[in-house]
Amino acid sequence: MRIKKFFIVVPVLLGILFVGDTSAFAQGKDVLSGRVGKAQYGSSYITSLTDGNLQTSDTLSNGEVIIDLASPVRVSGFRFTKVGGSSNRMDVYFYTEGATLKREYRNTDSGYLQAVDIKGVKKIGLKNMSNGDYFTLAEVNLYEYESVPPSDITDLKENIKHDSVEFTYKNPKSNFSHLRIYRDGQVLASDVKEEKFTDKGLTPETEHTYKFVSVSPDGLESKGIEKKIKTVKEPLPDEIKDLQEDEITHTYVKFSYKFPKNNFDHVKIYRDDKVIADNVNVEEFIDKGLKGSMEYTYKFVSVSSTGLESNGIVKKVKTDEEPNLNKPFKPSNFDVTPKDGSLVVNLLSQNLGVPIKGYHIFIDGVKVNDSLVTSRSYAVKGLQNGQTYGVQIKAVSKWNIESDLSNVVNGIPKVPVIPEVTFSFGLGALVDGITNWFLGIWPIVAFSIAIPLAFIVAFNTKKLFMR
Repeated sequence: MRIKKFFIVVPVLLGILFVGDTSAFAQGKDVLSGRVGKAQYGSSYITSLTDGNLQTSDTLSNGEVIIDLASPVRVSGFRFTKVGGSSNRMDVYFYTEGATLKREYRNTDSGYLQAVDIKGVKKIGLKNMSNGDYFTLAEVNLYEYESVPPSDITDLKENIKHDSVEFTYKNPKSNFSHLRIYRDGQVLASDVKEEKFTDKGLTPETEHTYKFVSVSPDGLESKGIEKKIKTVKEPLPDEIKDLQEDEITHTYVKFSYKFPKNNFDHVKIYRDDKVIADNVNVEEFIDKGLKGSMEYTYKFVSVSSTGLESNGIVKKVKTDEEPNLNKPFKPSNFDVTPKDGSLVVNLLSQNLGVPIKGYHIFIDGVKVNDSLVTSRSYAVKGLQNGQTYGVQIKAVSKWNIESDLSNVVNGIPKVPVIPEVTFSFGLGALVDGITNWFLGIWPIVAFSIAIPLAFIVAFNTKKLFMR
């Protein structure tokens, strides 16, 4: 057939989908098989290009051969077999709803499958593009798009805890939309795109079977990968930290501490093996109604959200003694040491009937200490030497009850005198003493030098005769 050649401007409209990645599909059936082509000019019909017989052929000259499809179809590949003619180029037009896509093919493309992904193709056109030359074909094939399932994930790893499991993996590089994850046959998550997934709220020491299924953009699913896991035994809760007694009296004790950060819900507190607080959610605790001078044993136990208890931290506490509001006895056991411009009051041990925490010092009836004296001595400075001062003390009990003033002990500051030292011998006697001392030790010195010297002389003499 000979048809006059002309040029066509082909619009490519939006809405035609091009998919560069051909791994998402396989070649389906040949949708041109058995279809009848029609020449653009004239009324001849062509069947030799779609009959599957490479021994039959047809020649494209000028004009276009149109082959209609049975219905619009998504195509994935095109192939032609050229058997003659000097033309080097053929254009193929893919007609869709309201749009046309042109692809150019050379004679060197003959026999090779050309990947193409176009939706809604209704017909194709074949056109020889060399004026005066021929393009003889034995067969043309147009393959239907056939989706294939995506690949499964790879490198699946798990991190198992008592109440959760974290999975990491690698998603397929192509033909992949998302993951669908199952646990024990039930859909757990249906649109997972990240390469990490955590399942929480699990029961300790329980087996589960997970399945990871890849889903393609077309909705096809992979075979899936299964992973069986067993959650581990729940660990004991961490103990509380920094436990200390902030305040101890004869009737109560106040504790403070820090909660652990993991696997923790509350604190249970025991006193002498009996629970006194079962659900403590604050970081301090006051135990009241205690007795004075008593030792109590406390245990602080961390409790998890599942009720698991830690071993606990034990703390022994002795309460203060009961207050004794009796007045201390009048102190009497102290003395005064005179110094230059001062007096040192020495507070000696004595039993005043109640525990004493300190003393006040009085000079001539006036208290001279700013704060309670708790040391064994106290120096009163700024006094006049030679003047007599009356010193008294007053004891203060542990409960701030003061005694009566002691009796007065007088003291007189004074400058200490260095006694004169005289010697009963003169310089001559000192020289004679040193001389006699040396005369007594010189034989010892001479003997200690002579013995090593003798060995040295003997050794060198022996070497002289042995040469």
